[in-house]
Amino acid sequence: MFLKKFNFGKRKIYFDTRVFIIAEIGVNHEGNFNNCKKMILQASKSGADAVKLQTLDPDENYKNDTEYYKIFKKSFFNKNQIIELFKFSKKVGIEFFSTIGDFKTFQWFKKLNPPGYKISSGLLSHYPLIEKISNEKKPILLSTGLATLNEVDKVYNLLKLNNSIIIYNAKYIITITMQINVRTHRNRVEDHQINRN
Repeated sequence: MFLKKFNFGKRKIYFDTRVFIIAEIGVNHEGNFNNCKKMILQASKSGADAVKLQTLDPDENYKNDTEYYKIFKKSFFNKNQIIELFKFSKKVGIEFFSTIGDFKTFQWFKKLNPPGYKISSGLLSHYPLIEKISNEKKPILLSTGLATLNEVDKVYNLLKLNNSIIIYNAKYIITITMQINVRTHRNRVEDHQINRN
């Protein structure tokens, strides 16, 4: 079962609290460190509760002749840069967490004691990494946008829903109404007997 109440950093979250707003920075900074800091600052000023980045080593995740490799290589921040961004976020009063893509990154990132983790739908079959992340006993935002129902069920069983949050999202950042089915989220809640109170 889901926890009825849990903490995400300093925020207590439960069914009737105000919406927890996450500013998705991802790789939109395009590798520009100063722009990323500006995005974090603006997110904080705008009232967001958290910012989320993509933190992964492109050499550990993609073949170097792929488009994804080029994108993530261009937007790559090293360990020291991420640590500085993490500290900067705390300074301006906003939580910082990330999508972690590989073991190597996870090993140093967890030492920052982030408030939670994001698992992208593209990583839903990376069971060893998911298990390592779940062992941290932190909230997990689970993206299911590109996953099959079977994949979601497997991860659900792996996590056993301890300190985890299942988030359903559509495939597209800008959604086209006819291409999404929000009822799928309700079905997942009912199938997994998730306590919404």
